[in-house]
Amino acid sequence: MFNKIYEEEVFKRDYRMLFKKNCVLKSCLCGNKKNKLLFELDRYNLLTSVVLCLSCGLVYANKILSLDELKKFYTSDSYRFFYNVLNTRKDDLINDKFIDDQLFDEESKLEPSSIIKKKYSGSSNEVILEFGSGYAQISRSIPIKGKLVCVDYSEKAISYLKKKGIEAYIGGIDVLDKLNYKYDLIILSHVAEHFYDFKNELSHIIKYLKKDGKIYIEVPNLDSKYNLDQFQNAHNYYFTKNTLLHYTSQMDLKSEYVDEKVNGIHLGVIFSKYKNQSFVYDQKSEIKKIIIYNKNFLTLGNFIKKKKSEIYEIIKLLIGISLTVSLRKFIAKFRTW
Repeated sequence: MFNKIYEEEVFKRDYRMLFKKNCVLKSCLCGNKKNKLLFELDRYNLLTSVVLCLSCGLVYANKILSLDELKKFYTSDSYRFFYNVLNTRKDDLINDKFIDDQLFDEESKLEPSSIIKKKYSGSSNEVILEFGSGYAQISRSIPIKGKLVCVDYSEKAISYLKKKGIEAYIGGIDVLDKLNYKYDLIILSHVAEHFYDFKNELSHIIKYLKKDGKIYIEVPNLDSKYNLDQFQNAHNYYFTKNTLLHYTSQMDLKSEYVDEKVNGIHLGVIFSKYKNQSFVYDQKSEIKKIIIYNKNFLTLGNFIKKKKSEIYEIIKLLIGISLTVSLRKFIAKFRTW
């Protein structure tokens, strides 16, 4: 436990330095720069800058790591350990059976796979892509009649999938360009919120979707849950149903099935290609809704908790990692930090 405390503090220190040195400013997807600041620290007390666009109502991070640094960030598996993607030590990530047990004794894979099955049946010559697959929890939980292709920046995840006999590649969109496959089904499960440039990256991926193909996109849903749990430094976009359908419609995607409560809190949508799409929503009402969400979250108790976290981070900067770890060890004897 104490080693993990030390690794967490080192991760936070290194990320803080990286963010300050390499963050870039971003405008909203609508092009507007006028916004309202919502959060400057994420759920892990890491630096971020989450804002509400006062033109279209999209919640997004207007300060993010540069594209090169984002790639390095996702290539490293340290962030998976830090975010408790797998509730384990980093050493266990080389244990395939351990990963299987962690991933596939969970019910979380059931809802996305059932949604996909509603609109996609597959065939013997199908080609399925899970992009940003990690350990391919979703694609490996649906019947594969043809070929499955997985792409991810994690070397450990790709090595694991190759041992399972899956065609898997380390990298991002550059891999799709090299393969030049056309896909019957593309799965983007908790990937779109991480994009550096949502429009360009999603449009690039859609190029490789067959004319009658389907694409499944799942993201955190601010309409289902608006609190600090939703906000983390790795997320660049925070969607509601309105904002996701609005911006995907601009890329000629038509929603065929929408589930706003995937595993209770996420937004899952099956799309097909359909030209000249438009999704209209009341942007003023959307902005007002997010402001109300934020106001309701910032109760006196949450406001005090938020300020305490900010003060705590300042204190840690002043006393350094060694004293911080010692302090956390002391407190851990009496309660869970």
